[in-house]
Amino acid sequence: MPNGSLLDENLVPVQWASEILDTRFLGRPEEKVRFRVGDLVEVLYGNTVALEIVAALPRSPEWVNERRKTYPDFHLDSSDDCYYALGYSNNGKQRCRNITRTNYVHGII
Repeated sequence: MPNGSLLDENLVPVQWASEILDTRFLGRPEEKVRFRVGDLVEVLYGNTVALEIVAALPRSPEWVNERRKTYPDFHLDSSDDCYYALGYSNNGKQRCRNITRTNYVHGII
């Protein structure tokens, strides 16, 4: 990926207490999912980059719609637009904009 290119975007604005925004996360479309379960990725933690393995993907619009049929008041927010990754982090939730493909080459770090 060339320097200066956009890695990803938030699909939902982050809700601020003083603002009234529609902050429901309606799912991440397939064409905006950049990784698959099992991919080795780099995750940004402040000034640190850690290698992690993708364990789960952001919910799809289809999944959200099915859930809302059963539970009409069900909704996800901006914190749910994330990948779950195993490694350095405590809870595994990684915002889509903080995760990128690794530069790792098999056998060489």
